Amino acid sequence: MKSVASKGSSTTNLLQHLKQKHPAEWEKCCAQRNEKDRGTTSTSRTAAKIHWKKRRDMSEVQAELGLPTHQPLTESPTRWGSRQRMIERFLEQEKALVRVLGSDKKSRHLVPTWQDLDVLESINKAVKPLQEFTDALSGKSYVSVSYIKPVLHLFKTSLLQPEEEDAELTKTIKGKIMRYLDDKYSDPVKDELLDMSSLVDPRFRTTYIDPDKVEPVKKRAVAEMMSLPAPAN
Repeated sequence: MKSVASKGSSTTNLLQHLKQKHPAEWEKCCAQRNEKDRGTTSTSRTAAKIHWKKRRDMSEVQAELGLPTHQPLTESPTRWGSRQRMIERFLEQEKALVRVLGSDKKSRHLVPTWQDLDVLESINKAVKPLQEFTDALSGKSYVSVSYIKPVLHLFKTSLLQPEEEDAELTKTIKGKIMRYLDDKYSDPVKDELLDMSSLVDPRFRTTYIDPDKVEPVKKRAVAEMMSLPAPAN
């Protein structure tokens, strides 16, 4: 790479210097730039054209099959639950997507196999029930820590309990999620905090506290209240 000197420091001056003092290099740069621009524009136009055609075909197939006129979703790394919503939307539109992708030899390799669909259905069945509770526990305008014990109880006794019709993958995912949650909240300090939060919430009180811990939790709550400074007159 050659260094060039020019009065001033603007890009315009440097380009003028290159054009006047190094015409061969200037012509070469211009040729490379034009070639790159043509390639980029051509690719963009082709992609846009294909994308437009796929959207049109998708709408036609959706109408024919009586499916909702929803477009596929993409996963966002910064949005919790976007993967589950993407999978759910894919399964909703699976018949239409298979028709559209399968009609073009360039996209035919993207048509999911029955094994792919089995995996997606198993994942969605295991994690979909958790989505609503995740949103509820992520509230910023209200206290949600007292919800944790009731939600964990619901997961253990219902939502994450393996069912007879569940695929093996669904059962495995449910089991791993439950073990992760048990491990995450098994710390005694965390457990005490959750018990205290549940106790002072009038909706739950002692319902979700281990019966052997109810009295110690009550005594601790009374002791902490008694230790608070008296209000000023």
